[in-house]
Amino acid sequence: MNPRRKGKEFELRIAKKLGKALGTEPKRSSYYGKYWDDNGVDLMPEDTAPFLIQCKAVESGKFLHDTLAGMYQDKTKCNVVVHKMNRRPPIAVMSFDDFCELIEMLRANGII
Repeated sequence: MNPRRKGKEFELRIAKKLGKALGTEPKRSSYYGKYWDDNGVDLMPEDTAPFLIQCKAVESGKFLHDTLAGMYQDKTKCNVVVHKMNRRPPIAVMSFDDFCELIEMLRANGII
């Protein structure tokens, strides 16, 4: 499959599943100009708040640190890379500091 098409289809699948979890209908940033796309954000931020989402459907995962570092930086949002290798389920990757912040929020709200 063409890598560009593979990436587009992966973004659409992630948007659908994430939208169901968030109660929104995330749109691909490439439909709305180059700004978010150029800043490493694949799904429109207003549809995925409080997350900024970058989708990667590639075999190597060595680039994940660089991908996170290259994404738009907003202290009010959590950068997440959704990564999928062939014949494996997607994983979500974020900085450890963001992960700890999520845990603190869950604890503060009595969820854990």
